[in-house]
This record gives sequence, structure tokens and C-alpha cells, in this order.
Amino acid sequence: MQNPLLQLDAVSCAYGDSNVVQELSFHVNKGDIACLLGPSGCGKTTTLRAIAGFEPIHLGHIYLDGVEVSTPAHRLPPEKRKLGMVFQDYALFPHLTIWENVCFGLRKSSTQQRKYTADKVLELVGLEQYRQRYPHELSGGQQQRVALARALAPEPNLILLDEPFSNLDVDLRRRLSLEVRDIIKAQGTTALLVTHDQEEAFAMSDKVGVMSDGYLQQWDTPYTIYHEPLNRFVANFIGLGHFIRGKALSPELVDTEIGVIRGDRAYPWLKDSPVDILLRPDDILPDIDSELQAEVLQKTFTGASMLFKLKLPTGSIIEALFPSHNDFEVGEHVGIRLEADHLVAFPAPTQ
Repeated sequence: MQNPLLQLDAVSCAYGDSNVVQELSFHVNKGDIACLLGPSGCGKTTTLRAIAGFEPIHLGHIYLDGVEVSTPAHRLPPEKRKLGMVFQDYALFPHLTIWENVCFGLRKSSTQQRKYTADKVLELVGLEQYRQRYPHELSGGQQQRVALARALAPEPNLILLDEPFSNLDVDLRRRLSLEVRDIIKAQGTTALLVTHDQEEAFAMSDKVGVMSDGYLQQWDTPYTIYHEPLNRFVANFIGLGHFIRGKALSPELVDTEIGVIRGDRAYPWLKDSPVDILLRPDDILPDIDSELQAEVLQKTFTGASMLFKLKLPTGSIIEALFPSHNDFEVGEHVGIRLEADHLVAFPAPTQ
């Protein structure tokens, strides 16, 4: 079994009487990129700051490479944790050149070693030709890559990224997240990302932890979190989708208003008990021969695909993602069929 580079055991943090992080446990293996994903105020940034040593913990233990670095009674200073940090606002020094910014964390190295390392990481992030420029002379995406280069230069055991792309436009954020993942993977560095953007989290991460109200709701691969959410919060927070009511026939079969759905995994159930089924847009396919007709309420063109909001005959609302050549008009009725490979069902809430 691989020894984790980062491990949190039942960690809790509080500000005064307010609990911000509660009983948080997870680990990140060496060379992996992990992510804490959740809405604002869920505790993810506090967790990152506790790992960095900026915040105390009130319960639990934090380990880095097998060394206990935080307990309620003891906290190793941030500068002794061998961490790299990439902040939301980049935190570059405006009066220093790009090369001098990258060298900042290498002050204890020899002049020759500083030059070699700074040149190497600037080449890694594709900015070697900008080494004598100043931060204000670079674009936002270039500044973020400088911040990454500076964090990588001292060869940290772990890099922490706090909402690193939130100041960038959507297209640049998408492209840069993939570039940063490739750079971190090329270095073999371990990283923990904090974000509220699930597309960013899924694109970058090997493991994702979904947080809500200070608790870790699920820790798994992006694929599993999307297709097999553990609870209703994760199901609602991740991706698009709507719940429809059904009646449990067996652990794998549910009778619904659009027919009997067969799933590939069990869920808590009692025969004939009401359950809610999560339908993702990619579970719904167009079918001109289908008897099941849905009314188009809204459509959104995204280029390669078209996102439709549909109303079933019972009045229930679902969403469907069709190839964009399926250009149905609002008010039109379209034949649909279900092709759900993963049954996501939860007991229906009691009235």
C-alpha cells in the first residue's frame, strides 16, 4: 500500500464558537493531484490554510510525508513544512522581474544553483523569454504560470493552490487548468487544489473531495463522484440533473413515470417505497420512434451540443443534452428514451 504524502485524521477547525471544519479525514498519495470542491463558506480554504500551517486545528492530526505537523497542541511553522503555495491573486512582487520572483524562494541556494533552477522552471512553464519583464507586463494567465514556477522552484513536497484561476476568463481558465495539471504531473509533484468550479476540479484532479458545511461529503475519483454520488447534496451539487419520483421494485429496478429503470448498483430500499431518481442530461436520448414525448421549454446552444429543458407529460422537468444537429424548437414535442447506465436513487423525503 502506498504511503500518503498528505493525511488528515478527524481534523476540526473553529473560529471562536463557530465550527468551520468538522471531523475531516482524507489522504493524498505522492504524485497525485487532489481537490477540495464546494460552495463558498464550506470550509475548504480553512482546510488548506490549516495544512499550510497558517491556521490552528482544534481536533485531529495532520501529517506530511509521515511527519505529524499539526495537532491541537502543536503546529509546525509554515516555512518548515516544505510546501509551495499558489494564491488566487498570484502574490507576485511588482518591483521584481519574473526571474527575480521565481528566485525569491531560493535565497539559501548558491548563485549558480538559483540561476539553474529559475531558468529550468521558467522553461517548464513556457516563460523563459519573459524572465526580465515585470508582472504588470504579463497577462493574467502568464502571471499565474509565474506563480506556479515560483512555487515549484524550491522543489516542495506538496503544492497548495487556492482558487488559482478564479480571476481569469472562462476560456483561459479551462486551458490553463490543463496546462497547470501537465506541468505539475511532469514534475511528479503532489498538489491539493481548492475551488468552487467543478469543471476545473474534474479537469485537474485524480481525487476530489466534495465539502458542505464543514463536512466532507464524498472523497473519490471525479468519474465516481459524478456517476455515483453518495448523498443528495453531492448529486445536486455535481453536474446538471433533476430528480423524478419512482417506486422501488428491487435493489436494481425502479418504476417511474418514464418506465422501469434498471440500474447497475444497489441503494437503500424497501419494496414499493418511494424513491427519487437523478436523471443527468446525458441519460436522455432523442428517439423519434418513442411513445414518450416531452415538450421543449428551453434550449441552449453550446456548439457541439444542445441543452434542452423538457417537460414530461406528468409535468416533471428534466434536462437533456443532444448533439447540436437535433435543433428542436421551444414548444415542440420530442420523442425521448432513457439510457442511464448508473442508477442514482435516494429514499424520497418524508412529508
